[in-house]
Amino acid sequence: MKVAAVRLALAGALATPAVANEDAIKAAWLDWLGAGGIGQSALAITYQGAVVSVHGSGMSADRPVPIASLSKAVTGACVLSLIDDSILSYDTTLGEAFSDRPDLLPAGQSEQAAITVEALLTHTSGLDFDRTQSVINPVLWGGGDIDDRITALALARPLGAPVFFYNNENYAILGRVIAEATGQPVADVCRARVLDGLTSAGPDPRNGGALAWGGWNMTVVDYARFATRLTPQKDWPSTPLNGGAQYGPGVFVRDTDLGTNIWHFGAFCVLGLNDFGSYFYVLDNGWGVAVWYDVCVSTAQALALDGGLARAASSSD
Repeated sequence: MKVAAVRLALAGALATPAVANEDAIKAAWLDWLGAGGIGQSALAITYQGAVVSVHGSGMSADRPVPIASLSKAVTGACVLSLIDDSILSYDTTLGEAFSDRPDLLPAGQSEQAAITVEALLTHTSGLDFDRTQSVINPVLWGGGDIDDRITALALARPLGAPVFFYNNENYAILGRVIAEATGQPVADVCRARVLDGLTSAGPDPRNGGALAWGGWNMTVVDYARFATRLTPQKDWPSTPLNGGAQYGPGVFVRDTDLGTNIWHFGAFCVLGLNDFGSYFYVLDNGWGVAVWYDVCVSTAQALALDGGLARAASSSD
């Protein structure tokens, strides 16, 4: 009986801060929605790898939503899985990956042929102009896989310096690399390898052609579950950024005294025709969130969301 009583006391002591943080995160999210006049949003909160609550504002939180650039974390995890199985390596070059695809990498493109999987994962390939940002391209994104088209166009251009330049084309090319290495569509490969059990996950009806870099669709709950599976490793490829952050395989990373924080934003902002945003983090204290909202927000608003939710997650540690 004494042992049971001690266990109950410990459980109560541990539950109080967890509940406090959960409430603080929800409150910070609602404050942010109110400040921005945002009509529809969904939030999933995780703690120590488990979903602890789900909330919708102006919409059902069970509705699958397009996640934009949060898709890059799916592609990154998928590539890591293929590396673990020795199907790819960080040093795999595009010359090797596309040896049977002269339509993607014609002879004479030696610089492009030398781009590695690691450089694509960390946006250090030298691709310094992002053609996907054109407002013309979204009319194509709802069709089939357009990684071939984006890859061929990107690799036909001269390269810039091999420094960090955030570019959707890097991940479009990775989508093509995955397909060539496995002989299967990237959706099938990544769903089986890193999205197993997440039944809502699939190509977005409107943006699914951009799957590898911005085209997955799923509920915030399933994305939050996926995010808790990401376990940063010291040998992850990364490139240093300002403020102590790094960019790794589809995520921003910051090492801390307690562990590692990972996060990413996503957004489509197309003249009011296809505007929405998404965000996730998993913090070193065990808290995580996945958020979706139905507007294109400013940089200041995005930073306010990031800061507000991060402070809330640490409010009673």
